[in-house]
Amino acid sequence: MVPLSGHLARFGRVCLCLFGLLWAATAQTQALSPEVSRGLSWLQSQVQLDGTLANEGTSIATALQNRAEAAQTFKTLSALPANLTDVIASETEDNTEYLARRIVSLTLAGRDASALVTVLSARQNPDGGFGGGPGYDSNALDTAWALIAFKSANAIAPLSPALGYLASAQASDGSYSAPVRPNVETTAIVVFALRVYASQFGTIAEIQRAVPYLLSQQSPAQQWSDSPFLTATAYEAIHDFVPLEPTASAVKTYLISRQATEGSWDNGDPFSTALALRALRLSGTAPANPTLAIVRGRVVDGQSGFALDGVIATLKGPTNPAPQTTSTGLFEFRDLLAGAYNLQLSLSQYGAITTTTQISAGQTLELGVLQMSRVQGATTGTVRGTVRDSATNQPVGNVLVATNGGLSALTDGTGNYQIVNVPPGTITVQASKSGYANAAASGSIATARAERPVRSRSHHYRYGHSRFRQRAARRSARYGKRCDHCGSHHGRGRPLFHLRSQRRVHLAQRIAHWI
Repeated sequence: MVPLSGHLARFGRVCLCLFGLLWAATAQTQALSPEVSRGLSWLQSQVQLDGTLANEGTSIATALQNRAEAAQTFKTLSALPANLTDVIASETEDNTEYLARRIVSLTLAGRDASALVTVLSARQNPDGGFGGGPGYDSNALDTAWALIAFKSANAIAPLSPALGYLASAQASDGSYSAPVRPNVETTAIVVFALRVYASQFGTIAEIQRAVPYLLSQQSPAQQWSDSPFLTATAYEAIHDFVPLEPTASAVKTYLISRQATEGSWDNGDPFSTALALRALRLSGTAPANPTLAIVRGRVVDGQSGFALDGVIATLKGPTNPAPQTTSTGLFEFRDLLAGAYNLQLSLSQYGAITTTTQISAGQTLELGVLQMSRVQGATTGTVRGTVRDSATNQPVGNVLVATNGGLSALTDGTGNYQIVNVPPGTITVQASKSGYANAAASGSIATARAERPVRSRSHHYRYGHSRFRQRAARRSARYGKRCDHCGSHHGRGRPLFHLRSQRRVHLAQRIAHWI
Protein backbone atom coordinates (compact mmCIF):
# COMPACT_ATOMS: atom_id res chain seq x y z
CA MET A 1 0.00 0.00 0.00
CA VAL A 2 0.99 3.64 -0.41
CA PRO A 3 0.34 6.74 1.68
CA LEU A 4 -3.01 8.39 1.20
CA SER A 5 -3.15 10.51 -1.94
CA GLY A 6 -5.39 11.82 -4.67
CA HIS A 7 -9.08 12.05 -3.73
CA LEU A 8 -8.60 12.01 0.03
CA ALA A 9 -5.58 14.30 0.15
CA ARG A 10 -7.59 17.42 -0.57
CA PHE A 11 -9.25 16.97 2.80
CA GLY A 12 -5.87 17.23 4.45
CA ARG A 13 -4.85 20.77 3.57
CA VAL A 14 -4.84 21.65 7.24
CA CYS A 15 -5.61 19.42 10.19
CA LEU A 16 -5.79 20.73 13.72
CA CYS A 17 -6.47 18.80 16.87
CA LEU A 18 -9.16 19.69 19.34
CA PHE A 19 -6.63 20.64 21.99
CA GLY A 20 -9.15 22.19 24.35
CA LEU A 21 -11.07 18.93 24.67
CA LEU A 22 -10.25 18.32 28.33
CA TRP A 23 -10.79 21.83 29.67
CA ALA A 24 -13.86 22.90 27.69
CA ALA A 25 -16.24 22.22 30.56
CA THR A 26 -14.44 24.51 32.99
CA ALA A 27 -13.34 27.27 30.69
CA GLN A 28 -16.85 28.60 30.28
CA THR A 29 -16.83 29.75 33.89
CA GLN A 30 -13.90 32.11 33.33
CA ALA A 31 -14.30 35.73 32.21
CA LEU A 32 -13.52 36.40 28.54
CA SER A 33 -10.93 38.98 27.56
CA PRO A 34 -12.02 41.76 25.15
CA GLU A 35 -10.08 40.12 22.31
CA VAL A 36 -11.66 36.72 22.90
CA SER A 37 -15.13 38.25 23.28
CA ARG A 38 -14.78 40.12 19.99
CA GLY A 39 -13.48 37.06 18.16
CA LEU A 40 -16.19 34.84 19.60
CA SER A 41 -18.91 37.26 18.49
CA TRP A 42 -17.48 37.24 14.97
CA LEU A 43 -17.31 33.44 14.90
CA GLN A 44 -20.89 33.15 16.15
CA SER A 45 -22.04 35.45 13.36
CA GLN A 46 -20.53 33.01 10.84
CA VAL A 47 -23.01 30.24 11.67
CA GLN A 48 -25.77 30.12 9.05
CA LEU A 49 -29.27 28.71 9.51
CA ASP A 50 -28.25 25.43 7.85
CA GLY A 51 -25.23 25.08 10.18
CA THR A 52 -22.57 25.95 7.62
CA LEU A 53 -20.09 28.80 8.16
CA ALA A 54 -20.30 31.88 5.95
CA ASN A 55 -16.58 32.10 5.09
CA GLU A 56 -15.68 28.40 5.06
CA GLY A 57 -15.35 28.44 1.27
CA THR A 58 -12.41 30.87 1.38
CA SER A 59 -10.67 29.28 4.37
CA ILE A 60 -7.24 27.66 4.34
CA ALA A 61 -9.02 24.52 5.61
CA THR A 62 -11.86 22.39 4.33
CA ALA A 63 -15.50 22.91 5.24
CA LEU A 64 -15.61 20.10 7.80
CA GLN A 65 -12.34 21.18 9.38
CA ASN A 66 -13.79 24.69 9.76
CA ARG A 67 -17.00 23.39 11.28
CA ALA A 68 -15.31 20.96 13.66
CA GLU A 69 -12.85 23.54 15.01
CA ALA A 70 -15.65 26.10 15.38
CA ALA A 71 -17.71 23.51 17.29
CA GLN A 72 -14.83 22.89 19.69
CA THR A 73 -14.37 26.62 20.29
CA PHE A 74 -18.08 27.18 20.87
CA LYS A 75 -18.12 24.31 23.35
CA THR A 76 -15.09 25.76 25.12
CA LEU A 77 -16.18 29.40 25.27
CA SER A 78 -19.98 29.51 25.04
CA ALA A 79 -22.48 26.97 23.69
CA LEU A 80 -22.38 24.55 20.77
CA PRO A 81 -25.17 25.35 18.23
CA ALA A 82 -27.31 22.32 17.41
CA ASN A 83 -27.48 23.17 13.70
CA LEU A 84 -23.67 23.17 13.51
CA THR A 85 -23.57 19.71 15.08
CA ASP A 86 -26.25 18.54 12.64
CA VAL A 87 -24.25 19.54 9.58
CA ILE A 88 -21.08 17.92 10.98
CA ALA A 89 -22.98 14.70 11.65
CA SER A 90 -24.32 14.66 8.08
CA GLU A 91 -20.83 14.66 6.48
CA THR A 92 -20.50 11.75 4.01
CA GLU A 93 -16.72 11.77 3.42
CA ASP A 94 -15.25 9.03 5.59
CA ASN A 95 -11.47 9.46 5.55
CA THR A 96 -9.94 8.79 8.96
CA GLU A 97 -9.52 12.43 9.98
CA TYR A 98 -13.11 13.26 9.07
CA LEU A 99 -14.43 10.21 10.86
CA ALA A 100 -12.46 11.14 13.98
CA ARG A 101 -13.62 14.77 13.84
CA ARG A 102 -17.24 13.68 13.60
CA ILE A 103 -16.83 11.42 16.65
CA VAL A 104 -15.31 14.25 18.69
CA SER A 105 -17.95 16.78 17.62
CA LEU A 106 -20.86 14.43 18.33
CA THR A 107 -19.40 13.59 21.74
CA LEU A 108 -19.04 17.28 22.60
CA ALA A 109 -22.71 17.75 21.74
CA GLY A 110 -23.72 14.81 23.94
CA ARG A 111 -24.79 12.64 21.01
CA ASP A 112 -24.17 8.96 20.38
CA ALA A 113 -21.07 8.26 18.29
CA SER A 114 -20.75 4.54 18.97
CA ALA A 115 -21.49 3.49 15.36
CA LEU A 116 -18.71 5.73 14.06
CA VAL A 117 -16.32 4.42 16.72
CA THR A 118 -16.96 0.88 15.48
CA VAL A 119 -16.18 1.90 11.90
CA LEU A 120 -12.99 3.68 12.99
CA SER A 121 -11.77 0.74 15.11
CA ALA A 122 -12.08 -1.59 12.10
CA ARG A 123 -9.52 0.50 10.20
CA GLN A 124 -6.59 -0.28 12.49
CA ASN A 125 -3.68 -1.83 10.62
CA PRO A 126 -1.65 -4.83 11.86
CA ASP A 127 1.17 -2.48 12.92
CA GLY A 128 -1.26 -0.77 15.32
CA GLY A 129 -1.49 2.45 13.35
CA PHE A 130 -4.16 4.02 11.16
CA GLY A 131 -3.95 5.28 7.59
CA GLY A 132 -5.97 7.87 5.71
CA GLY A 133 -8.63 5.31 4.84
CA PRO A 134 -9.27 1.54 4.83
CA GLY A 135 -6.25 -0.31 3.47
CA TYR A 136 -3.88 2.66 3.48
CA ASP A 137 -0.49 2.56 5.18
CA SER A 138 -0.33 3.85 8.74
CA ASN A 139 0.92 7.34 9.47
CA ALA A 140 1.38 9.30 12.69
CA LEU A 141 -1.24 11.95 11.94
CA ASP A 142 -4.19 9.64 11.27
CA THR A 143 -3.16 7.41 14.17
CA ALA A 144 -3.19 10.43 16.48
CA TRP A 145 -6.61 11.45 15.21
CA ALA A 146 -7.99 7.96 15.88
CA LEU A 147 -6.62 8.02 19.44
CA ILE A 148 -8.13 11.46 20.07
CA ALA A 149 -11.52 10.25 18.86
CA PHE A 150 -11.40 7.12 21.04
CA LYS A 151 -10.55 9.21 24.10
CA SER A 152 -13.29 11.75 23.47
CA ALA A 153 -15.89 8.97 23.26
CA ASN A 154 -14.39 6.93 26.15
CA ALA A 155 -14.36 4.06 23.69
CA ILE A 156 -13.11 0.54 24.34
CA ALA A 157 -10.54 0.24 21.57
CA PRO A 158 -7.08 -1.32 20.91
CA LEU A 159 -5.16 1.64 22.31
CA SER A 160 -1.83 0.05 23.24
CA PRO A 161 -0.95 -1.02 19.67
CA ALA A 162 -1.78 2.48 18.37
CA LEU A 163 0.38 4.14 21.03
CA GLY A 164 3.12 1.64 20.27
CA TYR A 165 2.98 2.62 16.62
CA LEU A 166 3.44 6.31 17.57
CA ALA A 167 6.43 5.44 19.74
CA SER A 168 8.08 3.67 16.80
CA ALA A 169 7.21 6.46 14.35
CA GLN A 170 9.00 9.23 16.26
CA ALA A 171 12.11 10.61 14.56
CA SER A 172 15.43 11.00 16.38
CA ASP A 173 14.86 14.77 16.76
CA GLY A 174 11.50 14.12 18.49
CA SER A 175 9.34 15.09 15.52
CA TYR A 176 6.56 13.26 13.72
CA SER A 177 5.78 13.45 10.02
CA ALA A 178 2.89 12.69 7.69
CA PRO A 179 2.42 13.00 3.92
CA VAL A 180 2.13 16.61 2.66
CA ARG A 181 1.87 18.05 6.20
CA PRO A 182 4.25 20.34 8.10
CA ASN A 183 6.16 18.45 10.77
CA VAL A 184 5.26 21.09 13.37
CA GLU A 185 1.55 20.52 12.79
CA THR A 186 1.83 16.73 12.80
CA THR A 187 4.04 16.69 15.90
CA ALA A 188 1.69 19.02 17.76
CA ILE A 189 -1.32 16.81 17.06
CA VAL A 190 0.56 13.67 18.11
CA VAL A 191 1.61 15.38 21.37
CA PHE A 192 -2.01 16.03 22.21
CA ALA A 193 -2.94 12.41 21.48
CA LEU A 194 -0.09 11.25 23.71
CA ARG A 195 -1.08 13.72 26.40
CA VAL A 196 -4.59 12.41 26.90
CA TYR A 197 -3.17 8.93 27.57
CA ALA A 198 -0.10 9.97 29.57
CA SER A 199 -1.35 8.99 33.03
CA GLN A 200 -2.83 5.69 31.79
CA PHE A 201 -0.12 4.43 29.45
CA GLY A 202 3.02 6.35 30.42
CA THR A 203 3.59 8.16 27.14
CA ILE A 204 5.66 10.90 28.79
CA ALA A 205 8.94 9.73 27.21
CA GLU A 206 7.66 10.46 23.69
CA ILE A 207 6.19 13.78 24.85
CA GLN A 208 9.49 14.82 26.44
CA ARG A 209 11.22 14.30 23.09
CA ALA A 210 8.52 15.99 21.00
CA VAL A 211 8.11 19.19 23.06
CA PRO A 212 11.77 20.29 22.69
CA TYR A 213 11.41 19.77 18.94
CA LEU A 214 8.37 22.07 18.84
CA LEU A 215 10.20 24.68 20.92
CA SER A 216 13.16 24.52 18.55
CA GLN A 217 10.90 25.49 15.65
CA GLN A 218 9.88 28.82 17.21
CA SER A 219 11.03 32.10 15.77
CA PRO A 220 12.99 34.48 18.06
CA ALA A 221 9.64 36.15 18.85
CA GLN A 222 8.31 32.75 20.08
CA GLN A 223 5.78 32.16 17.33
CA TRP A 224 5.63 29.49 14.66
CA SER A 225 6.12 30.35 10.95
CA ASP A 226 4.42 33.77 11.38
CA SER A 227 1.14 31.86 11.17
CA PRO A 228 -1.75 32.34 13.61
CA PHE A 229 -3.16 28.84 13.06
CA LEU A 230 0.24 27.10 13.35
CA THR A 231 1.21 29.20 16.38
CA ALA A 232 -2.09 28.36 18.07
CA THR A 233 -1.64 24.67 17.25
CA ALA A 234 1.91 24.38 18.56
CA TYR A 235 1.20 26.46 21.66
CA GLU A 236 -1.78 24.36 22.70
CA ALA A 237 0.38 21.24 22.32
CA ILE A 238 3.24 22.44 24.54
CA HIS A 239 1.18 24.48 27.04
CA ASP A 240 1.04 21.85 29.77
CA PHE A 241 4.71 20.89 29.49
CA VAL A 242 6.49 24.26 29.74
CA PRO A 243 6.34 27.11 32.29
CA LEU A 244 3.51 29.53 31.58
CA GLU A 245 5.89 32.43 31.02
CA PRO A 246 7.41 33.79 28.89
CA THR A 247 5.76 31.69 26.16
CA ALA A 248 2.17 32.59 27.08
CA SER A 249 2.76 36.34 26.92
CA ALA A 250 4.68 36.07 23.65
CA VAL A 251 1.93 34.00 22.01
CA LYS A 252 -0.78 36.28 23.33
CA THR A 253 0.99 39.41 22.05
CA TYR A 254 1.51 37.87 18.62
CA LEU A 255 -2.07 36.66 18.22
CA ILE A 256 -3.56 39.96 19.37
CA SER A 257 -1.34 41.80 16.89
CA ARG A 258 -2.75 39.67 14.06
CA GLN A 259 -6.41 40.00 15.02
CA ALA A 260 -8.62 42.06 12.68
CA THR A 261 -10.82 44.81 14.09
CA GLU A 262 -13.97 42.75 13.61
CA GLY A 263 -12.38 39.93 15.66
CA SER A 264 -11.22 37.37 13.08
CA TRP A 265 -7.80 36.06 12.04
CA ASP A 266 -6.31 35.34 8.60
CA ASN A 267 -8.66 37.62 6.67
CA GLY A 268 -11.92 36.33 8.08
CA ASP A 269 -11.02 32.65 8.29
CA PRO A 270 -13.30 30.70 10.71
CA PHE A 271 -10.73 27.93 11.02
CA SER A 272 -7.83 30.15 12.09
CA THR A 273 -10.13 32.24 14.26
CA ALA A 274 -11.42 29.21 16.17
CA LEU A 275 -7.89 28.02 16.89
CA ALA A 276 -6.55 31.46 17.84
CA LEU A 277 -9.42 32.03 20.27
CA ARG A 278 -8.68 28.81 22.14
CA ALA A 279 -4.96 29.55 22.27
CA LEU A 280 -5.61 33.05 23.60
CA ARG A 281 -7.84 31.65 26.31
CA LEU A 282 -5.29 29.00 27.19
CA SER A 283 -2.54 31.62 27.55
CA GLY A 284 -4.19 32.72 30.79
CA THR A 285 -4.53 29.17 32.19
CA ALA A 286 -1.95 27.51 34.43
CA PRO A 287 -0.26 24.43 32.90
CA ALA A 288 -1.62 21.07 34.04
CA ASN A 289 0.95 18.38 33.34
CA PRO A 290 -1.10 15.17 32.90
CA THR A 291 1.57 13.04 34.58
CA LEU A 292 1.36 15.08 37.79
CA ALA A 293 -1.39 14.81 40.39
CA ILE A 294 -3.78 17.26 42.06
CA VAL A 295 -5.15 17.17 45.63
CA ARG A 296 -8.05 19.41 46.61
CA GLY A 297 -10.68 19.68 49.31
CA ARG A 298 -13.02 21.94 51.28
CA VAL A 299 -12.83 22.65 55.00
CA VAL A 300 -15.95 23.48 57.03
CA ASP A 301 -16.89 24.14 60.64
CA GLY A 302 -18.05 20.83 62.08
CA GLN A 303 -20.83 22.50 64.06
CA SER A 304 -22.28 24.96 61.57
CA GLY A 305 -21.20 23.53 58.22
CA PHE A 306 -19.89 26.94 57.14
CA ALA A 307 -16.69 27.10 55.07
CA LEU A 308 -13.63 27.94 57.16
CA ASP A 309 -11.24 30.61 55.94
CA GLY A 310 -7.69 30.91 57.23
CA VAL A 311 -7.05 27.18 57.63
CA ILE A 312 -3.38 26.34 57.00
CA ALA A 313 -3.14 23.31 54.70
CA THR A 314 0.27 21.58 54.62
CA LEU A 315 1.12 18.68 52.29
CA LYS A 316 4.31 16.62 52.67
CA GLY A 317 5.53 13.84 50.41
CA PRO A 318 7.58 13.29 47.23
CA THR A 319 6.63 16.87 46.34
CA ASN A 320 6.55 19.47 49.14
CA PRO A 321 4.47 22.44 47.93
CA ALA A 322 4.22 25.66 49.93
CA PRO A 323 1.49 25.62 52.61
CA GLN A 324 -1.81 27.15 51.58
CA THR A 325 -4.36 29.25 53.44
CA THR A 326 -7.95 28.39 52.61
CA SER A 327 -10.26 30.92 50.97
CA THR A 328 -13.98 30.10 51.09
CA GLY A 329 -12.82 26.87 52.68
CA LEU A 330 -11.01 25.61 49.57
CA PHE A 331 -7.45 24.38 49.10
CA GLU A 332 -5.74 22.80 46.09
CA PHE A 333 -2.24 21.45 45.53
CA ARG A 334 -1.11 20.87 41.93
CA ASP A 335 1.84 19.37 40.07
CA LEU A 336 2.43 16.55 42.56
CA LEU A 337 4.61 13.53 41.89
CA ALA A 338 3.09 10.12 42.58
CA GLY A 339 3.58 8.65 46.04
CA ALA A 340 2.46 8.74 49.67
CA TYR A 341 1.50 12.12 51.17
CA ASN A 342 0.63 13.50 54.60
CA LEU A 343 -1.94 16.31 54.77
CA GLN A 344 -2.39 18.50 57.85
CA LEU A 345 -5.06 21.14 58.39
CA SER A 346 -4.69 23.59 61.27
CA LEU A 347 -6.54 26.65 62.54
CA SER A 348 -6.29 28.46 65.86
CA GLN A 349 -8.92 27.32 68.40
CA TYR A 350 -9.74 24.25 66.25
CA GLY A 351 -8.50 20.69 66.47
CA ALA A 352 -6.01 19.81 63.72
CA ILE A 353 -6.77 17.21 61.06
CA THR A 354 -4.03 14.88 59.81
CA THR A 355 -4.47 12.25 57.11
CA THR A 356 -2.28 10.17 54.81
CA THR A 357 -3.07 9.17 51.25
CA GLN A 358 -1.49 7.49 48.23
CA ILE A 359 -1.54 9.46 44.97
CA SER A 360 -0.97 7.95 41.52
CA ALA A 361 0.40 9.69 38.43
CA GLY A 362 -2.09 12.03 36.80
CA GLN A 363 -4.69 11.52 39.54
CA THR A 364 -7.02 14.28 40.75
CA LEU A 365 -7.78 13.36 44.35
CA GLU A 366 -10.97 14.96 45.66
CA LEU A 367 -10.91 14.81 49.45
CA GLY A 368 -14.42 16.22 49.65
CA VAL A 369 -15.66 18.10 52.73
CA LEU A 370 -13.41 17.98 55.81
CA GLN A 371 -14.92 19.05 59.14
CA MET A 372 -12.90 20.83 61.83
CA SER A 373 -14.22 21.15 65.39
CA ARG A 374 -13.47 23.82 67.98
CA VAL A 375 -11.35 22.67 70.90
CA GLN A 376 -12.63 22.61 74.47
CA GLY A 377 -11.77 25.81 76.34
CA ALA A 378 -11.54 27.94 73.19
CA THR A 379 -11.15 31.62 74.10
CA THR A 380 -12.60 33.22 70.98
CA GLY A 381 -16.09 33.49 69.55
CA THR A 382 -17.79 32.94 66.23
CA VAL A 383 -20.05 35.36 64.37
CA ARG A 384 -22.27 33.92 61.70
CA GLY A 385 -25.39 34.99 59.87
CA THR A 386 -27.16 35.63 56.59
CA VAL A 387 -27.23 38.74 54.41
CA ARG A 388 -30.43 39.47 52.50
CA ASP A 389 -31.64 42.17 50.16
CA SER A 390 -34.14 44.17 52.22
CA ALA A 391 -36.31 44.92 49.17
CA THR A 392 -36.64 41.33 47.92
CA ASN A 393 -35.65 39.37 51.03
CA GLN A 394 -33.41 37.27 48.76
CA PRO A 395 -29.96 36.15 49.98
CA VAL A 396 -27.08 38.27 48.70
CA GLY A 397 -23.86 36.44 47.79
CA ASN A 398 -20.30 37.75 47.64
CA VAL A 399 -20.92 40.38 50.34
CA LEU A 400 -17.85 41.33 52.37
CA VAL A 401 -18.66 41.09 56.08
CA ALA A 402 -15.86 42.49 58.25
CA THR A 403 -15.22 43.16 61.93
CA ASN A 404 -13.39 46.14 63.35
CA GLY A 405 -10.63 43.72 64.38
CA GLY A 406 -9.68 43.04 60.76
CA LEU A 407 -11.41 39.68 60.40
CA SER A 408 -13.69 39.18 57.42
CA ALA A 409 -15.58 36.68 55.29
CA LEU A 410 -17.55 36.65 52.05
CA THR A 411 -21.12 35.41 51.98
CA ASP A 412 -21.77 32.31 49.92
CA GLY A 413 -24.45 31.84 47.28
CA THR A 414 -27.11 31.48 49.97
CA GLY A 415 -26.08 34.71 51.71
CA ASN A 416 -24.50 32.89 54.67
CA TYR A 417 -21.21 33.83 56.27
CA GLN A 418 -19.14 32.88 59.29
CA ILE A 419 -16.23 34.66 60.99
CA VAL A 420 -14.27 32.54 63.44
CA ASN A 421 -11.76 33.32 66.19
CA VAL A 422 -13.30 36.70 67.03
CA PRO A 423 -11.66 37.97 70.25
CA PRO A 424 -13.92 38.83 73.22
CA GLY A 425 -14.98 42.44 73.61
CA THR A 426 -16.93 45.08 71.73
CA ILE A 427 -17.09 44.51 67.98
CA THR A 428 -18.53 46.28 64.96
CA VAL A 429 -19.62 44.25 61.94
CA GLN A 430 -20.00 45.92 58.55
CA ALA A 431 -21.46 44.45 55.35
CA SER A 432 -20.47 45.94 51.99
CA LYS A 433 -20.95 45.19 48.32
CA SER A 434 -20.78 47.25 45.15
CA GLY A 435 -24.24 48.53 44.22
CA TYR A 436 -25.46 48.49 47.82
CA ALA A 437 -25.10 50.98 50.63
CA ASN A 438 -23.00 49.72 53.54
CA ALA A 439 -24.77 48.39 56.60
CA ALA A 440 -23.29 48.01 60.08
CA ALA A 441 -24.09 47.07 63.67
CA SER A 442 -22.13 46.71 66.89
CA GLY A 443 -22.30 44.40 69.86
CA SER A 444 -20.07 42.52 72.26
CA ILE A 445 -18.68 39.07 72.84
CA ALA A 446 -18.47 38.33 76.55
CA THR A 447 -15.39 36.82 78.18
CA ALA A 448 -17.32 33.88 79.55
CA ARG A 449 -16.51 30.29 80.50
CA ALA A 450 -17.77 28.44 77.48
CA GLU A 451 -17.42 28.51 73.75
CA ARG A 452 -20.95 28.77 72.45
CA PRO A 453 -20.62 30.83 69.22
CA VAL A 454 -22.70 33.88 68.55
CA ARG A 455 -25.24 33.41 65.80
CA SER A 456 -26.65 36.41 64.01
CA ARG A 457 -29.73 35.44 62.07
CA SER A 458 -29.88 37.94 59.28
CA HIS A 459 -28.61 41.21 57.92
CA HIS A 460 -31.14 43.05 55.75
CA TYR A 461 -29.33 45.09 53.23
CA ARG A 462 -30.42 47.16 50.21
CA TYR A 463 -29.28 49.63 47.57
CA GLY A 464 -29.57 53.35 48.38
CA HIS A 465 -31.55 52.89 51.60
CA SER A 466 -30.11 50.07 53.70
CA ARG A 467 -31.03 48.41 56.92
CA PHE A 468 -29.09 45.91 58.89
CA ARG A 469 -30.76 43.50 61.33
CA GLN A 470 -28.78 41.30 63.62
CA ARG A 471 -30.26 39.20 66.40
CA ALA A 472 -28.53 36.94 68.85
CA ALA A 473 -29.54 33.32 68.32
CA ARG A 474 -30.70 31.27 71.27
CA ARG A 475 -30.26 27.58 71.54
CA SER A 476 -31.70 25.50 74.38
CA ALA A 477 -29.77 22.72 76.08
CA ARG A 478 -30.97 19.88 78.20
CA TYR A 479 -28.99 20.79 81.33
CA GLY A 480 -27.71 23.97 82.98
CA LYS A 481 -29.24 26.99 84.66
CA ARG A 482 -30.82 29.90 82.85
CA CYS A 483 -28.33 32.50 81.59
CA ASP A 484 -28.65 35.92 83.22
CA HIS A 485 -27.78 37.66 79.96
CA CYS A 486 -30.24 36.15 77.49
CA GLY A 487 -32.56 33.98 79.54
CA SER A 488 -31.68 30.81 77.63
CA HIS A 489 -30.46 27.52 79.05
CA HIS A 490 -26.89 26.46 78.22
CA GLY A 491 -25.11 23.22 79.00
CA ARG A 492 -22.78 23.13 82.00
CA GLY A 493 -19.15 23.90 81.37
CA ARG A 494 -19.67 25.43 77.88
CA PRO A 495 -18.12 28.86 77.25
CA LEU A 496 -20.71 31.41 76.26
CA PHE A 497 -20.36 34.41 73.93
CA HIS A 498 -23.11 36.94 73.21
CA LEU A 499 -23.51 39.52 70.49
CA ARG A 500 -26.08 42.04 71.68
CA SER A 501 -29.16 42.14 69.55
CA GLN A 502 -29.63 45.33 67.56
CA ARG A 503 -33.23 45.90 66.62
CA ARG A 504 -32.52 47.92 63.52
CA VAL A 505 -29.96 50.27 61.99
CA HIS A 506 -30.85 52.81 59.30
CA LEU A 507 -28.00 54.24 57.22
CA ALA A 508 -28.34 57.34 55.08
CA GLN A 509 -25.61 59.63 53.85
CA ARG A 510 -23.15 57.91 56.18
CA ILE A 511 -25.04 59.12 59.31
CA ALA A 512 -26.13 56.24 61.52
CA HIS A 513 -28.81 56.43 64.17
CA TRP A 514 -30.73 53.86 66.13
CA ILE A 515 -34.40 53.23 65.46
